Formats: sequence, structure tokens, C-alpha cells
Amino acid sequence: MRRIEQFVEGRLIHGRANFSREEVESALDLKNGTLAASITRLIKKHRLANPRHGFYLILRPEDRINGAPDPVRWIDALMKHQGIDYRISLLRSASLHGSSH
Repeated sequence: MRRIEQFVEGRLIHGRANFSREEVESALDLKNGTLAASITRLIKKHRLANPRHGFYLILRPEDRINGAPDPVRWIDALMKHQGIDYRISLLRSASLHGSSH
């Protein structure tokens, strides 16, 4: 198994379905071109999605059909990565807490 694939698998094992370019660069000692090629290869295989430059989603088998998991599962991590203060809608918030309308 390639190093980038081991990194991705390790993230999933620890319950993390996303990572930033900085995280993978610090974990793996790969040249920039090699890292970019590895990430591109996994995107083409539908193992990763790239909703924002430098931020990657690890696609589970059930997510591969849609191309990305439900945004509720990753929007918080993306906003933290981007350094953006954000709010979710009240209806979405209520549904997360078990309320249905």
C-alpha cells in the first residue's frame, strides 16, 4: 500500500474523514510533485474529493456515488480550515438535535 493510501486509511481508522494539505505534508515526507500526483490519483479513483483548495474529503464507499458525503459531516472542518466564522440555518440545526418539521 502506498504511503498516501496508508495516511488516508489511518485517518478513517481514527474517525477523521478529511484532511488538509498541511496535515499530509507534515505526516509524509514527499516531494511536492509526488504529493500532488498521489492526491490527483486518489481523486480520479474517487477515493478523495477536493471541495476547496488544500482541503480533502476521504470518500467512503457509500459516498462515492454522490461524489461527496453529506455536507453536515464536513462543513465544520472546512470552515475551521478556511478560518471562517459561520452559522448554520435554524432548521438544519434543529434537525441535528432531533427536531422534525
